[in-house]
Amino acid sequence: MTKIFVLVLTVFFIALIGIFSRPSGYLADLWPANSLLLGLMLREPRLVKSTFWLWSGGAMVAADLMTGSSVLKALVLNTGNIFSVMAGVIVARRWRLVPYPVRDIGDVLNIALVALAAAVAAGLFGIVANPLLFDGSVADGLAYWLVTEFVNYVVFLPLIIVAPGYTALKPGAIKGFLSGLGPLSPLPGLSVIALCLLAMSLSGPGVIAVPLIGLLWCAFAYSLFNTALVTLVYCVWTLISLSNGYIDPDYHTSYWMNVISLRVSVAMVALLPIIVSCYTHLNSTRLSDLEYASNHDHLTGTLTRRALNEFVRREAGQQASMSLLMADLDHFKAINDNHGHPVGDQVLRHFVAIARQCLRSDDLICRMGGEEFMLVFQDLPTAEANSIGNRIRSSFEQTPMALDNGETINATVSIGIAVKCGDDDFDALVSKADQALYRAKHSGRNRVINFADLSASA
Repeated sequence: MTKIFVLVLTVFFIALIGIFSRPSGYLADLWPANSLLLGLMLREPRLVKSTFWLWSGGAMVAADLMTGSSVLKALVLNTGNIFSVMAGVIVARRWRLVPYPVRDIGDVLNIALVALAAAVAAGLFGIVANPLLFDGSVADGLAYWLVTEFVNYVVFLPLIIVAPGYTALKPGAIKGFLSGLGPLSPLPGLSVIALCLLAMSLSGPGVIAVPLIGLLWCAFAYSLFNTALVTLVYCVWTLISLSNGYIDPDYHTSYWMNVISLRVSVAMVALLPIIVSCYTHLNSTRLSDLEYASNHDHLTGTLTRRALNEFVRREAGQQASMSLLMADLDHFKAINDNHGHPVGDQVLRHFVAIARQCLRSDDLICRMGGEEFMLVFQDLPTAEANSIGNRIRSSFEQTPMALDNGETINATVSIGIAVKCGDDDFDALVSKADQALYRAKHSGRNRVINFADLSASA
């Protein structure tokens, strides 16, 4: 109950702000109260079933009466406000438009659709209210109320939707709220202010487009909430500046000023797709780097076990013939103990370099962990698998690794081989290669054993 009281009181004060922006005798230039009411009910559906919306309507009526509106005007205008808000809520629930929390572009489009539904309801109400309160026409009531409310919803509703959650009156609430705002560098926001000042020094039809490049910078640099906040400030500035003549979009200004404002706005718009393209390219590069890092061992550049499993599940598992080589460097712990782990890392990379020289372009090599590697071959008969295994073993044995101090490290490798036959799946093949490797390690190391030979000898 305390929370609802605080929210209703907030609606009351927000309504006062809107009333003070109202030109004499007509609708407010800025009316954030409806967006606040709609946003809160979209975020917390339980508020719809409470008396929150009714008390909020009463708060808006009270704000109108306190500022000198007649009872009729206060009741009619705020009945229209509640009608508009509830229409947005009904459409959101009926068509399951869930704009909270905002995760992607679809959620932003849902916000726009809910805003449009609420604005249409306001326009329909304006058909009656405009002739009744302002002696205006039915057509003007529909068009003006619809457009005005749509602008207000689009300006204010996103900020309400994306605002960080809060825990009322609990310790650490302010700190938690601030942490939800994300990083905030002053430069993008200052660029918007500077460009708004530039627009105020110009006039003509292109002035409102001048700050767009600053807003785009904010979109890339700020969190979603901070971007929505800056956008709100820009929209409020534009609406107030247009109403009070601080910026002049009128075509009746001088020819040269029209040309200047249009050309400045064209320059700003021209930069937008280039900036977006640069950002998209950078993001794509980062994603590619991240994908590579997640799929490759950082030390040896071989595939990770997860990446190999993905590949096998997607492609290699469909092959009729497949061979596996399980390779394990002999006495690797002794190399680490005697020479240090950096030298051990060099030995691992040395083995991978030699093994790659023996592979075909479509063969795969994966570091399973520690000093153990798996090599995957498609369409490779048993005899050729044995030949490649022996070539890798002998090349590694006969190619000592030279250290910076002139010393050389001699190392050997044991290899177990399994060739797919019948209905063997990948796991069965790995198990067979493991058994062959185990026999190679326990038969003196530095040798290659095929699982088929184990079966034959058994």
